[in-house]
Amino acid sequence: MRQPDCSRKSQHVIVPKSTAVVIETAPAATSNMPEPGVQTSNGRPQQAMETFAAPFYQTRLVEETATLIERIYNLGASKFSGSTSPDDAEEWIQRLEEIFDIIDCSDEQKLSVTRFLLERDAFHWWKGVKLCYPYPSTISWVDFRREFYDKYFPRSYRDAKLREFLQLTQGYMSVRQYEDKFISLVRFARAIVANEVDMCRRFEDGLRRDIRMIVTAVGWTEFRGLVNSAERVELCKY
Repeated sequence: MRQPDCSRKSQHVIVPKSTAVVIETAPAATSNMPEPGVQTSNGRPQQAMETFAAPFYQTRLVEETATLIERIYNLGASKFSGSTSPDDAEEWIQRLEEIFDIIDCSDEQKLSVTRFLLERDAFHWWKGVKLCYPYPSTISWVDFRREFYDKYFPRSYRDAKLREFLQLTQGYMSVRQYEDKFISLVRFARAIVANEVDMCRRFEDGLRRDIRMIVTAVGWTEFRGLVNSAERVELCKY
């Protein structure tokens, strides 16, 4: 009987090292990738790299915006529906800008976050505004503020409040009530009341004559002191 060829069993197939393929993925594969639109030193657009990196870049932007929105909510920001008074609208955007200053937002971040906070009527208003721009992607934070104030805190309202301030007198109000009304309106007259001394003179002019004759003799330049003095005179007389 023919014996089996044992030499065949001992043969091995050796794969040359040069044919082995090892794929390694860097822990931060996207950390050194150029942002979309960036060119290499030789000036050639990295179209293939941009195509590959774009999803990672977009994901990063979404995550950053989500984190930013969470932070501003924690600092007291709220949604804006548009169905509020002009004073409430002004307070909303001014409070939002104070929060932006605290967390040091860029103008691009301000615009992105603010658009997210718009809802209902305000949301649809902003969609309509964007239609008026040939290139909505170029809308800046300055553009948004201008459009917002024109819509929700219009010039006609501010002018009406200025006239109300210029005609304001104490009348039958207490000094404290007169002060509250004065403070609520004086912000509309910054061109006229530029400093604390101006505030004192304007407040004195609106006091009832019997109170005004006494407090003006002091020549107050501190508003709080003037109000306190007027209240003391009021208590003595009434």
